[in-house]
Amino acid sequence: MKKSSIAGLVVVASLWVSWVSADLPLQRIAVFNSGVAYFEHAGMVTADADIPFTFREEQIKDVIKSIFALDMDGGAVTGIIYDALDPVQRYLQSLPVDVSDHPPVATLLQRLRGVEIAVELSGEDVEGRVVGVETRSQAESGVRVEASYLNLRTEAGLRSLPLSAVRAWRLSDPELADALEAALDRLAGSLDRDRKQVTIQFRGSGTRSVHVGYLLEAPVWKTSYRLVMDGAAGQLQGWGHLENVTDQDWDKVTLSLVSGRPLSFIQDLYQPRYVQRPVIEPTDQDAVAPPEDRGIMRARRPAQTAMLASPASPMMDFAAAPQWGRAEIADQAIVADAAEAGELVVYTVKEPVQIARQSGAMLPILQASVTLDRVSLYNAETHPRHPLNAVALTNATDTPWMAGPVTIVDEESYAGEARLPELRPRESRMLSYALDQAITVQSEAVAAPERITRMRIDQGVLISTRSLRRTTTYHIRHSRDQARDLIIEHPYRANWALLQPDTAPDRSESHWRFRVSLPADDSFTWPVVEERITEQTVRIGSLDDQRIAFFLQQRSISDSLQQTLAELSQRRRALHAQQQRVRDLEQQVGDAAALQAELRENMQAVPSTSASFSGWERELVEQSRVHRRLTGEWQAARAKRAEMEADLEAWMTSLTLE
Repeated sequence: MKKSSIAGLVVVASLWVSWVSADLPLQRIAVFNSGVAYFEHAGMVTADADIPFTFREEQIKDVIKSIFALDMDGGAVTGIIYDALDPVQRYLQSLPVDVSDHPPVATLLQRLRGVEIAVELSGEDVEGRVVGVETRSQAESGVRVEASYLNLRTEAGLRSLPLSAVRAWRLSDPELADALEAALDRLAGSLDRDRKQVTIQFRGSGTRSVHVGYLLEAPVWKTSYRLVMDGAAGQLQGWGHLENVTDQDWDKVTLSLVSGRPLSFIQDLYQPRYVQRPVIEPTDQDAVAPPEDRGIMRARRPAQTAMLASPASPMMDFAAAPQWGRAEIADQAIVADAAEAGELVVYTVKEPVQIARQSGAMLPILQASVTLDRVSLYNAETHPRHPLNAVALTNATDTPWMAGPVTIVDEESYAGEARLPELRPRESRMLSYALDQAITVQSEAVAAPERITRMRIDQGVLISTRSLRRTTTYHIRHSRDQARDLIIEHPYRANWALLQPDTAPDRSESHWRFRVSLPADDSFTWPVVEERITEQTVRIGSLDDQRIAFFLQQRSISDSLQQTLAELSQRRRALHAQQQRVRDLEQQVGDAAALQAELRENMQAVPSTSASFSGWERELVEQSRVHRRLTGEWQAARAKRAEMEADLEAWMTSLTLE
């Protein structure tokens, strides 16, 4: 691999130069497809030399951000000088004569109070110092109008001259006259935005080789391809499209087209920045002495490395940086050398390029023999009935191919157009270019009911494995008199397993690709069976009798699991019976307590010597005995229920079986 003599740089290019220095002619251009470009000048200088370049104002921010200059044979670059972009308004305000607000003559003369001027009137010239300009109201033809008068102190005394009578005036002070002339020059210069000069200062002795280069915004270069097919063989030709939108012709320059997307941004280093400082008004209060500096905190500071260049080396040592190189590869392209440079691919046109200004050009960058796999490609999303004629194309070279449109010629006739994505070495892509009406495809999809394929219990949790199958049948009719391979693109669905066909197909990012060999003039059926497996979990303690009965009916249930679910159902029925007994006893205890309360209330309503009182008293004693018995039974039933619940929970939690 050869190395360039320009150190520390990757090939980049510029297309937007307004004017090229005659001292350093344009030697090399390279264009990125990321919206930026770079150009390089090279030539010879003798002794000390200042090389000027001129750019449009909007280009300067990119130039000063990226420009480099090298003096190759013992010289040095001592500086790069450019026209400052101090705002015109600010500059005009800084002059002794402020013309920043487009003042009329009366206002301008008012600002020149105390300045000596010479005034030319009709028939005489008057010299004096400006006292001021006043406005008077006077009558003209019966109408009151405002008129301006220049008050001038002359040797003969104070004179008041109507401005309408002043034919011309000039400043007597040459310094003020020069300041006013400078202001006018600056205003005139601000109208020409295409005249911003950048000057590079080369210093040294003897004749030396120098280089200058910089990045600028540029149109993106594009690619297109032509594929000529002859059976299973083909020739692929690639073209690079670019535009010279500058104001100069490119005359015999070395051109490189760079594929890649390096990051680039715009940062305006050209616009002067000013800090808005606070304004502090003087006061009439007593003056305050400046405070005494008490020193800094005693923290240790790390040593700093000086960043100033030494007098003997006013610029960075580019010779110590890694060199940029353009690789030369085997003649796989007849018109351009292609090589990878890091993450970039550089196509360097072999012969110097000539492109007139404001013109576009197509440059052949690739010529390669390719092996073709010609098939029909069916995708229901593209066309529901017919596949597309397609060709599988493999990049057998060592460099990537950029994305672009492909025009396809088959048997010396236009066959269609395709889109080629970026293709890395050894990668293949399918190019579809025409509708294949000799093949008709109909697809039919049927989903089977979901079924349980397996059940098991793990620590009291019932896990059921469920299967959902979908069958898509492709009905194919082939009317050619020759056999043909058809590739069916079937949607790839995450979490779905492919059961049929049982041979592993190819897969793109979003589709399975089934290759089907179609006999001549025949019909064909191609089924695709997919299955999705899911698991559902439920705690067996939450199962009701209906759910348990459903699981017991499944064919996938094992004998041990069937017995366990049957035992679960029996235990749950026993528990439910005990819970019902607790509720019944609770109701009986409540009824007995209510009857006792009613008897006590009746006994209070009659004399204790009455027969009714005696009868209710005997019944109250009997009901108290019944209440105590029922309460004991209720408490025992509750304890039994709690014991059964604990036993059932412990039993369910300990269950683990297939």
